[in-house]
Amino acid sequence: MNSGARASEGATEALPGPDGELPGESAGLTPELRDRLLYYAWRAPSPHNAQGWCIKVDGLRFRVSRDPARQVLGEFDPGSREGDLACGAVVTNLCVGARAFGFDAEVRWRPVGGVAAEVTLLPAPAPPDEAATRRLRALRRRAMNRSPYRSEAVAGSVIDELQATAGRLGFTLSVLTDRAVIDQAAAIAARASAMKLMHGPTAAELYSLTRFTGRDAAQHRDGLDLELFFTPAVAARIAAVAMHPRVLAGLAPLGMARGMAEMIARDADQAPLRSAPALCLLHASSLEDETFLRAGACFEEIALDVTEAGLAMALHSAPIEVGLSHPGAPHPSVPGDWHASIAEVRRELLAAFGAAPQAVPIAFFRLGSPTREPERRSLRRRPDEPRPETAHYREMTRRNQPSLSRNEQGALRAVRILVAGCGSIGGATVVPLVRLGAERFVLCEPGDYELNNLNRQAADMGDIGRNKAEVQADRARAINPQAEMLVEPDGVTEDNVDWLVGTTDVVLDGVDVTEPAGITAKRALHDEAWRQRRLVISGLDLGGTQLVYAFDYRDGRTRPLNGRLDGVPPGTGALEFLSRLVDPLDVPRELLTYTEAMIRGEAGSAPQLAPTADQFGVLAAWMVLDFAAGRPVRRRVKVAIPDLVMPRGRRLANETARMAQLARVKFLLESTRRRARAQAQAGTETPRPSARDGS
Repeated sequence: MNSGARASEGATEALPGPDGELPGESAGLTPELRDRLLYYAWRAPSPHNAQGWCIKVDGLRFRVSRDPARQVLGEFDPGSREGDLACGAVVTNLCVGARAFGFDAEVRWRPVGGVAAEVTLLPAPAPPDEAATRRLRALRRRAMNRSPYRSEAVAGSVIDELQATAGRLGFTLSVLTDRAVIDQAAAIAARASAMKLMHGPTAAELYSLTRFTGRDAAQHRDGLDLELFFTPAVAARIAAVAMHPRVLAGLAPLGMARGMAEMIARDADQAPLRSAPALCLLHASSLEDETFLRAGACFEEIALDVTEAGLAMALHSAPIEVGLSHPGAPHPSVPGDWHASIAEVRRELLAAFGAAPQAVPIAFFRLGSPTREPERRSLRRRPDEPRPETAHYREMTRRNQPSLSRNEQGALRAVRILVAGCGSIGGATVVPLVRLGAERFVLCEPGDYELNNLNRQAADMGDIGRNKAEVQADRARAINPQAEMLVEPDGVTEDNVDWLVGTTDVVLDGVDVTEPAGITAKRALHDEAWRQRRLVISGLDLGGTQLVYAFDYRDGRTRPLNGRLDGVPPGTGALEFLSRLVDPLDVPRELLTYTEAMIRGEAGSAPQLAPTADQFGVLAAWMVLDFAAGRPVRRRVKVAIPDLVMPRGRRLANETARMAQLARVKFLLESTRRRARAQAQAGTETPRPSARDGS
């Protein structure tokens, strides 16, 4: 049955993407905006974060379908109703994103066989209003918060609004606030959760989707990251052993498997549910072909309402999942003596919420104010896979062999690279990577080329006045016309950093730090890369010395910028930023003279040189290759070009003079800081030293 709608709806998690050629710009839908809308679609929730859907794009039409290869709970949910829930959530997010960028969205459910929904973008009659912008901000913040909740009551006006949203979209939201009934519903959920854990195929599936370490989460980019459950690292490692299917199977003959499952269910479901001031059940009056699709869309609308209200929510799906085969018979792998218990769970859950016995339960979740906020994001896989390798690409990269194996070449081609900042060092990475065989880029840069850039940046007179990222994209296409080059001319901002980091595999950080705005952008970039567990390769060109840092946020231990700016307030100047990030022994002599002038407030633009900038391009390209091939990446590389070519005697004399000058600069810097602190205590402000933009 087909149906049309002009609404957004949704409820679950995201994934794969379009096949075939990338569509060109169509009625304002640029490749960059298309990519961004897909990212917002992927932010939808899904059962166990399996991201079981595909999205294909044809011009202004987005087709959402289930991905059978990623269906979960196959024995309890043979019809993949939760897969429909996820697809419905994707639809909501597509619609929310579209409206925020000036489109209307028309939704058709089940338009053709095998397609869950089709979203067609239409030009909106008016620019997006504040409500559309606010809704998109909520989408970007929305997350399941699995911490215990505070006991403070949820405002009645909020509950009324959530129930109105459900009613408007054809569903009912029942809410429990009575403590005794909440405890009863929590016990029902724990019973159902224990059943899932004692069912062999489901337990094995859950184990395969549990990410016990940060590195595991970063590698797979799906499943349940235990850090988001606030599980200590030691406890997660113990769980990796205790929850292994072979361990549970070994405990079964001893009668211990049930006890283990019940203990986990109490900790993961019963206790968190009992902590909440409100429990909610979204349900339908009857089961139709589109029920779970529309319900997924409705659930995501409710989730966005909750986010806008400043509250938290967390799904506890077990009491619904064990009965998803209803009204059919359970799968043969489900023990016969469980059938009555499964029916009882469904019946008791509906009764606890005062729903009719024939009602169809859709989503069961808790609502309230959390005691903790997750620092990381729930991770998502990449939007799409690279197009098939062409004869052009094979011939272009033929001379890379045997230095690069065919597997390494293919891995590099598949990697999507964010180049944040396309000036001195960022711009130096693009051409070496394209020649090496990288083919997928997002280039991000707000600045245009100026005459004073030509001493070191990859540009010529004809490029002056043009956006740096656009120029580098043209250079890449001139080498490989098939290269996928997306350009973000706004630079790294609070509004786009999640998309930039979330849709790329590795980040090359060339963001300028000679102005506070650049430092703010760099910190935002690293904070987001830490939240999304990405590798960031960052460079600093200090006169004739290139410093390259690999911040590997995949490992779960590395803090943003190695923690050197933790606690430092926004608005930090260039001198303070660099003094915290760079080891004094790494500062070359030619930069020390400039630093002295900078401390005294006499400095102009920082010196930047072409050979040094080009070194970052060389080193970063090889580090990206190592990343693509799955090899470890060195954390720090220093190339002091003058020292490499200087005779030994002169180098020793230069190093002696550098150490003496370094001591003088350190004394001057500490004296300036003490003076500033004393004046601040006396109520007098001193201007902070800064450097003008040299980009």
